[in-house]
Amino acid sequence: MGESALLTLAKISVYVAEGRGRLVMLNAMETCLVRLDTLVVLVGAGTAVQAAEAFQLQTADADFYGVTELEAGQYDRGSERFELMLNLMGTAPSLRAPVLNNLCVTYIAQGRLEEGADYCNEAVANGRELGLALNNRGVMHARAGLYDAAVADFEAAIAARGTPDVARDNLRLAQRRVAQLDQARDERVADNEQRLDGDGA
Repeated sequence: MGESALLTLAKISVYVAEGRGRLVMLNAMETCLVRLDTLVVLVGAGTAVQAAEAFQLQTADADFYGVTELEAGQYDRGSERFELMLNLMGTAPSLRAPVLNNLCVTYIAQGRLEEGADYCNEAVANGRELGLALNNRGVMHARAGLYDAAVADFEAAIAARGTPDVARDNLRLAQRRVAQLDQARDERVADNEQRLDGDGA
């Protein structure tokens, strides 16, 4: 399938794995078009999911205030609750970390990458739940097409404490995407060189 290929996704349901969080395809609850290479799924805290060809986000806590709304695609309501919690948490890093991670996920889920970048970066700088924060920021980079930055974050996530299992899957997918782009670039260079040789003949 080509680099710009599109995949049509229909509205999906929420799958509940008792005691282990939820899995939701991030499609804003509507039929939509997304790029296959940046397809993203949301994995509830503690949930192990095989999601081929999809980058995986993970919430900080399946029972955290606002996560249920996020996983149901009610992004505005979820973000309102997370913002409220962030204001209540003060400056304590341990209290802010899960809220920052969940806000990061909320904005990535909506494709609002610029708005989410501050939360994603602050979650990483916070230093708590670092593996989770790096994984989610890596997905943000992947959605923006910044695959080298995504690879760096996924590698750092794997080396950090609190690493979600999905970081390894995300790393493999990002590395594969980098290799595909490198191959496509090399093929374009080779084609251009052949055309130049032909013109000079």
